Amino acid sequence: SVTLVNRSGREIKGLSSLPAVAGKINYGGWGLGTSKPIDNKPTWLDASSFVINGNRFVYYNGPDIPDGGEFTLTWNIKISSTAARGTYKMYLNCVKEWENWTQQVSRDGILQRGFLIVGSLFTMGVVWAATLPTVPATDTPTNNSVVASEETKTFSEQVAILHDSTTINDSSLAQGTTQIRQAGKDGEKTITYEVKIQDGVEMSRKVVAEEITIQPVSEIKALGTKAPVSTNAPNGTYKNVDGDIIQSPYHAPSAPAGASAQCGDGTYSFSAHRQGTCSHHGGVARWL
Repeated sequence: SVTLVNRSGREIKGLSSLPAVAGKINYGGWGLGTSKPIDNKPTWLDASSFVINGNRFVYYNGPDIPDGGEFTLTWNIKISSTAARGTYKMYLNCVKEWENWTQQVSRDGILQRGFLIVGSLFTMGVVWAATLPTVPATDTPTNNSVVASEETKTFSEQVAILHDSTTINDSSLAQGTTQIRQAGKDGEKTITYEVKIQDGVEMSRKVVAEEITIQPVSEIKALGTKAPVSTNAPNGTYKNVDGDIIQSPYHAPSAPAGASAQCGDGTYSFSAHRQGTCSHHGGVARWL
């Protein structure tokens, strides 16, 4: 038996509740068929293993299954009495009868057919594989049980940790300009997985460990906020102790952009430092 999850995007109905087709399986019936190649008729299996066409094992015929719901299919197989001694692999496809065909790649990379279901693609592939030891053609089969090869492996992979970026304001830089103060660098972490494999096909994986091996370094960027010197300087300009060009104080009906103080004589000062502000202009009347 195998338990499947409905990912078709719509409800799955049992076979008996679907439209009947004379001599064929009802339209829309869900079941399991042969694969590799698709719809092949294995000669090493007895015809009693199939419900139709020599390539369909079982069809779902239970209550309606909503999208995301689970359903289980159970079936029996019998090895042909004429099968030669050896080991065989059986591959299955989940099928839906009478849908439009499309091309898809299976989980193990083999190009196969799939079903297009109301715009939602149901990917076909190996859903179950098993080895079945047979008996000599002259013997009577006594054990038709399925023996699946299973193993658990672990592997690790390195994954990048992207660095972040921080911006700080800097009044010593011209307004709108930027400067990198610390270069950013991505980090790295190692993720370890536990993987369950059945007959060479990955069935599941889970994360069992995660370790940061290289810490990321944040990028620090400075953004200039220093206002530009106005080209309209009625009383000219001067160079301050920092070597910057500053407008000389002048009268204005209201505080001009960039003014830092109003002097005692009514002029506005653009001084970048408090020491010496409004000297020769009656001192500072108020700071802006």
